[in-house]
Amino acid sequence: MNDLTLHFVAGFIISVLIVLIFARRNKETALRPNGPMVVAGLLPLLIGFVKEAYDKWWGAGTPEIADVTLTWFGGLVGMFLILFIDLFRTNKY
Repeated sequence: MNDLTLHFVAGFIISVLIVLIFARRNKETALRPNGPMVVAGLLPLLIGFVKEAYDKWWGAGTPEIADVTLTWFGGLVGMFLILFIDLFRTNKY
């Protein structure tokens, strides 16, 4: 796997874990709370920036804005995938 794919996967995993651990569905409304969903959308962006700052200041790699973008995009895809699944999910299963 190349570097950009790894950034996408890392953002995806971070976001999905946050949603699954902290954003339990309300049994009455079947909605997830807003706070953890916002964190799941923004934390991959923050982690992407921190990782690229680490690459720049400590020379661990080459800092690229594409890495930040793909980390954030992976997080958004993970979060919206769970919301999309929730849209069609019923309590029958």
